[in-house]
Amino acid sequence: AAAVLKLLAARPDTQVAVASRSAKPEWSKALLAKVPDLAAAAVHIYPGDKRTHLRRIAKGLGCAFSRMVLFDDARDGKHGNCVAAAALGVLAVHCPQGLNEERWRAGLAAFEKGVRGKVIDAPGGPSSKPTVTLPAVSLAMPFAALLLNGFKTLETRNNELFAPYEGRRVVVRVGMKDWDNASWKLWHPAGAADLRPGFRRGDAAGVVDVGETRRLASFDDAAPRACACVEDCGTFGTVVSNARWFPRPWRVRGFPGVVDLAVPADLVGGAAAAAARA
Repeated sequence: AAAVLKLLAARPDTQVAVASRSAKPEWSKALLAKVPDLAAAAVHIYPGDKRTHLRRIAKGLGCAFSRMVLFDDARDGKHGNCVAAAALGVLAVHCPQGLNEERWRAGLAAFEKGVRGKVIDAPGGPSSKPTVTLPAVSLAMPFAALLLNGFKTLETRNNELFAPYEGRRVVVRVGMKDWDNASWKLWHPAGAADLRPGFRRGDAAGVVDVGETRRLASFDDAAPRACACVEDCGTFGTVVSNARWFPRPWRVRGFPGVVDLAVPADLVGGAAAAAARA
């Protein structure tokens, strides 16, 4: 980063802004004050969404998103910044090892070519391999495994979360938390909620086909398919089918709701169908 700051000093027409989601802003600002050769036109350090930082920087400096380049070490997922910034129209440069001269020049080269609203990945990063963009959901255990093993064929919620995704494949990430529910054992054999060898919490583990979402008429009938007791079933049920495990785990940061992920194409193409036992 020190080398890049020296290069910046030679560009008087370029304004520098600092954006950080630090939970300790005063401590972060004290560290920032010790950085030599940094002349920041705007400093936004506080908890929240990086998009909020960028909106305020744009407004304060009178700079359009299309004239901004973000250098950040967090690409996507719950704590990612590059993908979120790109969605605003900002050119985002992923710097997994921190900002260095290679990442700086890669960002400038892309900007000069007119690239906007994209993520410039580091060598060997996600964009260097073919990807397929798919919606994704993170499910707590044991439900993630029950679904991917083909035993859970109904996803229940108190809202119509999956209705917009009818007819599409959805990636299933194994959540970090457990749902305190063992009622699935009433209908399914031991091992039904086991992850495949090599998979663990925090991995995107496979895909399922999403079907129709409708208000449930009978909770008693829904319970075995949802792998949950009646009182834990939601108001709406979404049919899920054709569960397939990825050929290998893919680590993904947590996220709320349903988000789009750029999934390595070989994972989707190599997904293996589950063989549920009665």
